[in-house]
Amino acid sequence: MTTQDTLFPMTQLDIAQAFLNHFEEEVEKRTKSMLSAQAKLAEALELRKMAEADVRRHSSMATAMDAAAAMKAGAEAAGVGLEFTAGGETVVVCDPPEVDPVTGEVASGGGEVLVAWPGVRDMQTITVGPLTRYGELAADFLASLPGDDPRRTDSFADYRIVDVDAGSERDPHAVIVASDYGLEFSVEAPVAAEVAT
Repeated sequence: MTTQDTLFPMTQLDIAQAFLNHFEEEVEKRTKSMLSAQAKLAEALELRKMAEADVRRHSSMATAMDAAAAMKAGAEAAGVGLEFTAGGETVVVCDPPEVDPVTGEVASGGGEVLVAWPGVRDMQTITVGPLTRYGELAADFLASLPGDDPRRTDSFADYRIVDVDAGSERDPHAVIVASDYGLEFSVEAPVAAEVAT
């Protein structure tokens, strides 16, 4: 004990005030430490956000490049023009085909196929373009039927489109490919309709 402590002993209030001062200093030090840690956390979160955006940007660019390559291949196969906007710029992937100025039809990229319709003796010669789908061969058949024929309400997708020579069926939603121009196809009625007749 010092002389001062002997002459002026600490009261309970003095002791309590000393404890308060000590803990106020502790709180102040820890608050500064916490604010520093929060600033570092905020900085790390912002850097992570920037990195995620960069990954998304590069990922979408890669996806767009893959999609552009696939669209170009499809457009070239179909003989159609293709352009799209990427990053605010118009990108021409495939030049458009020549169009007949009088009829407005595509001058190149089309052809003809021969089609046998159900119950029709003669083969039909159908002109197809670069975007004509196999299902349109069935749709043409349905459109040719008399107005009172109940089959007119059929869906073209219910009919099978068969390559006569290969015996293989074509997807009615797929575009007729140039290698099928000149071939013979058969539009075959749905199985349920065949059983009913």
